[in-house]
Amino acid sequence: MNWTPNRIALRNKLIATFPGLFDLALQTMFAFKTLPRWHHTGMELPFPSLLKRAFLKRFAVDYQLEILVETGTFLGVTPWAFRKFFKEIFTIELSETLAKLARNRFAKFDHIQVLQGDSGSVLPGLVPGSALRRSSGLMAITAED
Repeated sequence: MNWTPNRIALRNKLIATFPGLFDLALQTMFAFKTLPRWHHTGMELPFPSLLKRAFLKRFAVDYQLEILVETGTFLGVTPWAFRKFFKEIFTIELSETLAKLARNRFAKFDHIQVLQGDSGSVLPGLVPGSALRRSSGLMAITAED
């Protein structure tokens, strides 16, 4: 799909209006489309996105992590999926347009911070003033959804 800023903004409004429906649609699509296709292709890498998020969640539970740092926000699916799970989420997006759309999407979530810039430049400045100095965190390089 061609993800123009207008399409992303409309998608974000629909998700904000019907969050439970979006979560159900993601799980249904995974169960009936993504997982069978992945299995049919011999379960080659990369893992499907929902499966990667399940691994991240399990890892976070096992190690009692409270903070998620993601690079490659794109549509913001990962911060959305973990919005109720982590106490603090930092997501870094290189594109100014995508970062602005993500900021609008997550404006009502005080614990989600959308940062714009190159991860190599943003990450060093993130640690000194954040809760990362006091808590354990998980770094996820998703960049696909």
